[in-house]
Amino acid sequence: MLGMIACTKDPLPSKDNVHLEVVVEGVTKTSARVSTKIEAKSFEIISQGICYTANNVPTLNDQVVRGTGTLSLLDLNPGSMYLVRAFVVIGEETFYSNHIAFTTEHLIVSLEISEVTKRGATAQFQADASLPGIVESGVCYSTSSNPSTEDETTTGSSTLKIDLLSYETKYFVKAYIKTASKTYYSTEKEFTTIKLPTVKDYDGNEYRVIELASKIGPRKWLLDNFKGTHYANGDPIPHVTDNNEWISLSTGAYCYYDNDKKNAETYGALYNWWAAVDPRGLIVGWHTPSHDEWREMSLAYPSNASEDLRGQKLKEAGTKHWQAPNQGANNQSGFTALPGGSRAHEDGKFYYLKTRTYFQCTTEIGNSFWTRILFFDQNKFDDGMGIKKSSGASIRLIKNN
Repeated sequence: MLGMIACTKDPLPSKDNVHLEVVVEGVTKTSARVSTKIEAKSFEIISQGICYTANNVPTLNDQVVRGTGTLSLLDLNPGSMYLVRAFVVIGEETFYSNHIAFTTEHLIVSLEISEVTKRGATAQFQADASLPGIVESGVCYSTSSNPSTEDETTTGSSTLKIDLLSYETKYFVKAYIKTASKTYYSTEKEFTTIKLPTVKDYDGNEYRVIELASKIGPRKWLLDNFKGTHYANGDPIPHVTDNNEWISLSTGAYCYYDNDKKNAETYGALYNWWAAVDPRGLIVGWHTPSHDEWREMSLAYPSNASEDLRGQKLKEAGTKHWQAPNQGANNQSGFTALPGGSRAHEDGKFYYLKTRTYFQCTTEIGNSFWTRILFFDQNKFDDGMGIKKSSGASIRLIKNN
């Protein structure tokens, strides 16, 4: 009998002699308290606690809080379902309780979009002040769905203005609340900046109309560079592709950059000075700006005392059409200048697409004319340079008074 007792082995841990329970309580927007009860006879416990996940039945490969009694789950996402269960490690085996599902309280982040304009909108935003440790709140927006704080943002609460947007463009917006450890977002809203009025040239090309400030009051401009092939009365503008023919002209003509019509879809065509000032006009009721009209518009967007910053306020922002770095460009004016390049009077060759724009001006300087130049690597708006009348440049029309 004694020999038989001496040979009796201790029972191995199994589902029959290891029991686990888990209870979830105290659920908030970002946390929960979880209590565990583990009965494992006299087995040596190596590790115990809870594991949880938002996706599947949790294991030790998911998020883990080790300990006994009541444990806290922190930094949870508001309005989200989680699965949790207790675990215990005995020897080389891991035992789990049944899993329990719970849902955190919803975070109140309301967002409504109103007062959509040609270049902006109003976001009415209400943050949940009960969330502890808020360091920043606001709205984030992008032309792509699911924006984040890595995109454009406007900070604050209550009523926020979103401005300096692109014309006739769809935007996606979310409100956000940022703590030291996490950023929470509202549901996504979307809006499209309102459609602009348009005019057409003789060829049927459509141009959007914008209103810009000037030193003598608002003036209407075309948002798009001209690309027509006829004067306003229907007479054709000669299309000249040969370099030698181009530099010998003393009458109106046009061309496409690199003689490729596809470039005109974005940047418009290039015209010599005689086409820009021809009395037949390009669109009825519109004309090529004079030196004074360019200055009156550009000086409405002032610079600082030491640097000409008008260029950054006139250029389209970003590097979709301008070569990087497109220095300083913020398009504050809404003029949205594009770098259509030029055709040289010396050799008829093409230069500077995506790096400069040259705008035609009606005002003469001998055998040259005043021009307006913007640069991809400078902030200035050069309004003091004369170039030969046989040069090819872009045209932006202004409405007749």
